[in-house]
Amino acid sequence: ELGISLVIGFLEAVRGHGRSRRAMRNTCVLIDAKGLVTARFSKLFPGGEQWIWAGREMPVVETTIGRLGMLICADRTVSPHFAPYAAAGVDVVAIPMDGGGGPVNTRVMQQRAREGGHWVLIANTWSRVAVDPSGEVKLAEYHSEGVSVCDLPSPAPSGGDGTGKAHDAMVAATAALMAGHWDAAGVPRRSERRARRTARRDRRHFLSATDQRLGSESMDVGDGLVDLAGSSVTDRGVAHLLRFADKLQVVTLRGCQHVTDICTESLAGLGELRALDLQGTTVSDTGAERLAACRHLRLLDLSGSAVLGGALAALAALPALTRLRLVGCRLRERDLRSLESFPALRWLDVSAGLLTSRSLAEVCEHKPELVVEFERLASARG
Repeated sequence: ELGISLVIGFLEAVRGHGRSRRAMRNTCVLIDAKGLVTARFSKLFPGGEQWIWAGREMPVVETTIGRLGMLICADRTVSPHFAPYAAAGVDVVAIPMDGGGGPVNTRVMQQRAREGGHWVLIANTWSRVAVDPSGEVKLAEYHSEGVSVCDLPSPAPSGGDGTGKAHDAMVAATAALMAGHWDAAGVPRRSERRARRTARRDRRHFLSATDQRLGSESMDVGDGLVDLAGSSVTDRGVAHLLRFADKLQVVTLRGCQHVTDICTESLAGLGELRALDLQGTTVSDTGAERLAACRHLRLLDLSGSAVLGGALAALAALPALTRLRLVGCRLRERDLRSLESFPALRWLDVSAGLLTSRSLAEVCEHKPELVVEFERLASARG
């Protein structure tokens, strides 16, 4: 209908046996403008991902923007993964992601683009990046839930080795690099299964001793994302995040029962914050008001918190906030008028609350560009 090509990811079940009976692959496909699946790629480097087998093929396909290859998320961290595509003379390497991918990652991708002479396109859950073959960043947007547009030049005639011997040899060499972790079919070997058990144990330890880990010298936030969901972190632990105020862009505190309004004093000091998840915490209007200091914040989730709506007037000062989730919050109708003052707000979810459709209709009348998700509490329970 739209005449576009689409790279989309999903978990793909594979036939396993024994302890591998629940095996899957982390896969993406290229769907062309006719709606046909023209290429399928499975993640080559699923280190630490439970039940995920490794992919072993690196297809190259002709598209309207030239010859295209694909990687998935952490595949980009292994530089030899780009070599087979360079040998095939690709014009574009598309990398769907979920997680890291901030400015640090962009600088690495600039190097990979220069080395391979191709574009690198990244679509992440909280960023979009386009780097041209010279390593110049043509697009870099680090925020959640967005749509970005970048013009690519018309592709030159196909060059390189195609998908011939050089490409095939490099794919085999890439697989050999990881032969100690996955066999020829991508099944995790004993060393990889042991590493995954260790990762699960380390994660449990992190969740139970979060404050200590956050305060340790070894703590690192990588590309600027910290996921503390369901952990034992307290207000004191959140304060340690101020060490990374110039890097942190995404912080998840979903379900953290030991953080209070005090934690927002620290969160307000994270000047580069783009996305914040406080779902299921005890943060109230008093704490939420402090978040107005996070001038770059684009996504805020206060669902299931103690917010009643008094903080909305202060949060309306956020110039870039586009998405606000207040699911299950017992908002007061008198505070809804503040929503009309949010300059960039485009999506609001107030399901399972006490609001009426009439009160929300009045807000939408004054802010017609706003999309509102709304489900009455009674129907939610039913």
